[in-house]
Formats: sequence, C-alpha cells, structure tokens
Amino acid sequence: MRKIVVFCTGCILLSGINLLGQIDPEARRGVYLNFEEESEAVDLLDVVAVGCDDLPVFEVVENPDRDGNFDDWNTANVGKITTTACTNEGIQINNEFLINFSPRPWIAVDVFAPAADLSVVLRLEDFNDSETFVQREAITNSSGTWERLEFDFSGEESGKYGRIVMLVDTGGVAAGEEWYFDNIKQRRPPFGYSDGLLVNFEDKNPWWHWWGLPQPFEVIDNIDPSGLNPSAKVGTVMSGASTYEGIGFYEKCYPFDFTDGTTFSLLVYAPAEERTVRLKLERFENKNDNPISVDAITTKAFEWEMLEFDFADLEPESDFYSKVTIFPDYGSDVTDEEWFFDDIKFYGTPTEPPAEVKVDQPVAYQLAATNYPNPFNPSTTISYAIPKPAKVNLTVYDMLGKVISTLVNEEKPAGTFKVTFDGSAHATGVYFYTLSADNRILTRKMLLIK
Repeated sequence: MRKIVVFCTGCILLSGINLLGQIDPEARRGVYLNFEEESEAVDLLDVVAVGCDDLPVFEVVENPDRDGNFDDWNTANVGKITTTACTNEGIQINNEFLINFSPRPWIAVDVFAPAADLSVVLRLEDFNDSETFVQREAITNSSGTWERLEFDFSGEESGKYGRIVMLVDTGGVAAGEEWYFDNIKQRRPPFGYSDGLLVNFEDKNPWWHWWGLPQPFEVIDNIDPSGLNPSAKVGTVMSGASTYEGIGFYEKCYPFDFTDGTTFSLLVYAPAEERTVRLKLERFENKNDNPISVDAITTKAFEWEMLEFDFADLEPESDFYSKVTIFPDYGSDVTDEEWFFDDIKFYGTPTEPPAEVKVDQPVAYQLAATNYPNPFNPSTTISYAIPKPAKVNLTVYDMLGKVISTLVNEEKPAGTFKVTFDGSAHATGVYFYTLSADNRILTRKMLLIK
C-alpha cells in the first residue's frame, strides 16, 4: 500500500487555479528538483513522501556535508528520507513533467547514502495512470559522502511519462536509516569528440555555468562572420572586476585520452591584444582533484584568432580529465569588455560516443511561458507559446489569488507571442501569471521590485 504525505515546496494556494501545469525541464536547465528557495527550479513543485505507514519519512533539511568538491554538492538545503522498514518508500514529485529523452536520456540524482551497495530506483510514471511506468535501478558506491547516481532511459518513448518517483533501499527492511538527496536532473551522455570538436554553438552546445562575471554566458549571432570564423553562432561573456573569472561546461566530456595528442584550441575574438586566456582541465566529479591549466596570449583585437593550449609539459593522465573550463580575461580586472569565442577542439585520441539513440519527440501537449526581466520594475515582457490553435487566457494574480490583470483572452493560432505587464500601479512583491489553453494551465512566478 502506498501512503502519501504531502510536502509542498514553495507552493501557494490560488483560488480556482491549477498549479500542477505541465513543466518542461528543458526550460529549467534539465532540473526536475532541488531544494534551494532562490532557485526557479523549485517554484510551485509539489513534493510528496511515499511510504507504508504514518511516519513522516521525508523532510527538507540543511546539507549534512557542504565540503564536497562537486559544485552541486555545496547547496544549502537537501531532501532527507528516514526509512521505516518499508520495502517501497521515497518521494514523488506530484507535478506533470514534459519528459523528453532526446537529447538527454540520462537522469541523475545526487545521493548521500547510509551505506554502500544499496538500491535506488527511479521510476517514471504515466501522469494519469501510475500502473504504466518505466524504471531503472542504481546501486550506491559509498556511505557518508555525496555521489551522483545515473539512470539511463535511452530508447524510451518521449512524452509518455510525466511523474517522477524515487524509491530508496528498495526491498530492504532496515528502519531509521537516513538518506539525503538533491538535484534530480536530466543529463546528456558525456560529450564525445570523434571529430576533435567539443563545442561549436551550432549543433554542439552544452549548458554552461559561470562565475566572477557581471552577466551570464550567452549564445548570439557571430560578431564577424567574414573573418577566420564563418560560423553563424558564437558564445559571449562580459568581463568583470574579478581577476579570476570564467565559464565551464555544465556537462561531462568523455575523459580525454592524451595518447595521440595533448593540444586544445579555441577561436577567440578579444577586446584587446596581450590578454591572457586560460584553459583548465578538471575532473567533472571533483574539480579540485589535480586540475591543470595552460595559458595563451591574444595577439589581435576585434578580430578572430585561434589560440592553442598544449598540455604536453604537464604530462596529463589519460582517462582522468572530463571537464573544460575557460577564463577569457584571466588576471585582468578590466570591466565591461565583451569577449567572443567558438570552436573548442581537442587534438588528441578520438573518442567514439555511442550511436545517437533516435527517440520519439514529445506527444504531450506543451505550453511554454517565461518573462524578462525578472525581477522587474515597472514592466516585464511575458513570452508564451502554444502548439496548436486555441482559446488563450493569460492572467496575472497577486499572492492571495486576486486577479490583477487579464493580458490575453482570445483565440490564437499556434506560435510564440509576447505581451507586456505593467506593474506601475502595484506594490513590490511576488506575482503569478497563468497561461491556459486547451484545458491546460501553466503557472509562473515573477517579482516586482520598486
């Protein structure tokens, strides 16, 4: 028997509004669940405990170990499950997700287990029929420390499943064991480089994370396609006051094999000559485990040039490094300068990634909505998309569920649209907007700051 205890993270009660609208993980950088209040990835998620008795097996607590070297393991809040000798207990995210296995067929969960060799099951269910599901099992490798478990759903049908369930210590009988978990997210398989090319921002573009920079990393139109680099799209960042600022892959590469070569290259469009660019290699699982780096100096300004980074003198260990980090303005405190870069390549031993698994595209009805800027003052632009013609309603509510403004209430063709919400007449605070079409409702949060 399944006992469900509701724990609503970041939920509010809006009269007459269904908050369980379909959620697209792709719009959330692949994240299904974490427990950071400031993260958009946790807004309006309904997390429930699954167990066999009345004991509260699930709660949100402080991270028991923030010393882990993996960035994701330094978060402040995590989920906790205390076992009760039930053979099937854990958590369920009681929201409907648009689960698309292409191009990210892996789902990862960070786990802090009470022992090694314990089973964790990740189950994906039909949102309207829990008896229709697919699941994968992973075994813990350690105890008392964070590790990342991965569940490969390659080949499964996209759009068929919408609910996520995680069960710990399945089949076990031990009571009182404490499990911690965090960061349930979709992942691509590791980046292959059979052609030497890691990233080109056209068809090979991983997620990125950044630090020390005043603005986030972006992919934009090529600043100068007539020169050395004719590509349509490139990456860009704006320099800040930090002398140690950069960007890195948010996804794992196949560990580099240096048998046939040790050189990387990068196309750079720099704001000045004689600026240092650093390329750093790290272990994806532990960035502080013997990282190595090589510097190159720009020789041109406002023109594409290729910089090379040869790690031969450092005698890098093969099959060890699996992450690339770039510091485009290393050692400089000059601010507000734009850097552009493209075509990150590795001239070493090719690594053949697995053949791409062709899976069905989502068949579920998908709504999409986002607003920018957020926070805003006094206005923000809400972009929304509908997959087929429908009567569309877009309404703004306050925290108490009172209607503030109806922005759209008319028939619309399939497509993407924009509308502006003006908050000049309203007070600082949190507001919600709901997009409804064809009996589907999607809710998003926005913050007005005056």
